[in-house]
Amino acid sequence: MRPGCFSSLGLAATGIFVIIIAAVTWLGGGILFSPGPLNAQAGTPAGGVTAHSSLAGNCLACHAAPWSAQSMADLCLGCHADVRAQIAGKNGIHGAWQSVGNCRSCHTEHRGAAANLTSADLTGFDHQQTGFALNQHTQAAGGKPFTCQACHPSGFRGPYDQAICRDCHAQLKPAFMAQHLAAYGDGCFGCHNGQDHLLQFDHSQTRFPLQGKHAGLKCQDCHTGQAKLGPLPTDCAACHSARDPHQGKLGQNCAQCHTAAGWQPANFDHATTKFPLTGGHLNVACERCHKDPLFVNTPSVCYACHAQDDRHKGQLGQDCAACHRVSAWQDVTFDHNKTAFPLTGKHSTVECATCHANGVYKGTATTCSGCHAKDDKHAGQFGQDCAACHKTSGWADVTFDHNKTAFPLTGKHTGVKCDACHVNGVFKGTPTVCESCHKQPASHVGVFGTTCADCHRTEGWSPANLANHPFPLNHGNEGANSPCATCHPNNVYKSYTCYGCHRHDAATEQARHANRGITDLTNCVKCHPNGRRAGGD
Repeated sequence: MRPGCFSSLGLAATGIFVIIIAAVTWLGGGILFSPGPLNAQAGTPAGGVTAHSSLAGNCLACHAAPWSAQSMADLCLGCHADVRAQIAGKNGIHGAWQSVGNCRSCHTEHRGAAANLTSADLTGFDHQQTGFALNQHTQAAGGKPFTCQACHPSGFRGPYDQAICRDCHAQLKPAFMAQHLAAYGDGCFGCHNGQDHLLQFDHSQTRFPLQGKHAGLKCQDCHTGQAKLGPLPTDCAACHSARDPHQGKLGQNCAQCHTAAGWQPANFDHATTKFPLTGGHLNVACERCHKDPLFVNTPSVCYACHAQDDRHKGQLGQDCAACHRVSAWQDVTFDHNKTAFPLTGKHSTVECATCHANGVYKGTATTCSGCHAKDDKHAGQFGQDCAACHKTSGWADVTFDHNKTAFPLTGKHTGVKCDACHVNGVFKGTPTVCESCHKQPASHVGVFGTTCADCHRTEGWSPANLANHPFPLNHGNEGANSPCATCHPNNVYKSYTCYGCHRHDAATEQARHANRGITDLTNCVKCHPNGRRAGGD
């Protein structure tokens, strides 16, 4: 038999009661009863509320429902944006807290309209959560126990005033503190954390790990002036600009050349400049080019440094790199083909000094005779343009075109050696008439004159062809010219005979011609100019 409370009627009554209680709780703001009145002190509006008392009856504004994923601290931060900003920015009293889990551990409510919202009794409070332990702060000056108000006389809002540390410790050790403050300033939290007299500060965990000669420095060597032990700039110039021998001309990044191991040796990468060092420049001392210790305004043109090395004395201009390489002066790659006198043939193997005597380049003659006058076997007879006949491949490579002269060579003249006509190397004034070379035979003397070309051709002396012969040369040999000896036996051209072909009896011919009154039978062509029988008519 079941007890009455578990009967159907009992369970129904219990359900109705629970529903009524839930409805009353909901209507009452989410809680069944209030433990006391809320604080009514007005302050800076937070979340649209100036005092907690205005939230009376709305318990869910601060107390998260059991089924909600939020905590009470989440609801607090939802209104108190300033506290939320401190936590996010790691500043202020709330920013020093390592974790914010329950606001009620310090801030209480429901203690009346005029009650203090911050608990005055922080006995047992773990101050180490703020990042500053109280292990070494058990007694204040005079031997009295420390209270919160000893360090926080104005409450807990806002950043902590480290001057309170200075004033307190100055009472304990005035001489030491005067010296300490002069060296390190009053940024106490930079070295002290409350657990020991001196925080074991690890500079390697900062933005500027101490290396090389920086590691042996005292704190006050860098932390001086207004900043003291506060955050300092980490660029080299912040500490070394006053001792910069370059006076800032090379910028402020000292680490580009120097290291923390020491100012010397410097390791400047010249390749990052407008004048990368290569070849022989790599072994040149800095001061050789940088006369100015500031390393500024150093020219980058060759001549600025090498004017005293210029053996050409400025004749080839100031662009040394046009010929020389940085590997060495002797590494010359001068391209003569880019000048007004390109080198070809045997000119390309001639030493520079052969043409440019005594190191003189400017004004060097470009005509052949300028260098080869002494080699001219023609003694200037052909002028100074050697290239008209000779090639740079060698003197023997002659391509003289006789056809461009007043006496073109044709026929057998083309195979005659030069000195056959130009005796003793004389060219200028060489006669061009045939008889100057070809002495006429005795049979021609007084007959044909000196114009050999009237009969002969350069292809050969024979056959001869007298162009203006008064008697037909093909007489008696139709279709071809008869040999001269037919009419001029024994090469006697002053006289002729017809009896070489015509075998007449002299007595008979005299009698025949006498009937016509012709007594001179030695001049047949007088009557027979064309060799015809009736030619005399």
